[in-house]
Amino acid sequence: GGDAKLEHYSLLLCHPLTGRQHQIRVHMKTLGHALVGDTRYCSTSRRVQRQLGWCGGRLFLHNCQTAIERDGVGRLAARSRLPPELQLALRTAGADAPLEEVGRSSSQSASQRG
Repeated sequence: GGDAKLEHYSLLLCHPLTGRQHQIRVHMKTLGHALVGDTRYCSTSRRVQRQLGWCGGRLFLHNCQTAIERDGVGRLAARSRLPPELQLALRTAGADAPLEEVGRSSSQSASQRG
C-alpha cells in the first residue's frame, strides 16, 4: 500500500473557456492523464485513492477562480483556495510547496491576462 510518490502525479491549472459538463475530466482522460479520484473516467482511480488516502473520497478537482463578463458591470470574479482535504492529500503524498497558495497566485496571473 502507500508507496506511490508524487513523481507520478502533476498538479495542473486548467483554463476552460466554456462550462461544458466534465470538460476537464474528458480532456485529461483523452490525454492519458485522468484526475485522481475520477471513478467515472479512470478505472484505476479507486485503487489510487486507497493507496494514497487521497481527497477524503472525492474527486481531486477544484475551481480556484470563476469569472464572467457582464454588460454594463464589467468582469465579476470569485476565487477559492485549495480546500483543506486536498491540501492534506498533497501533503500526505509528500508535497512540500506552500499548498495554501495553490491557485492563489495562478488566479491572480489569470486575472492580469483577462
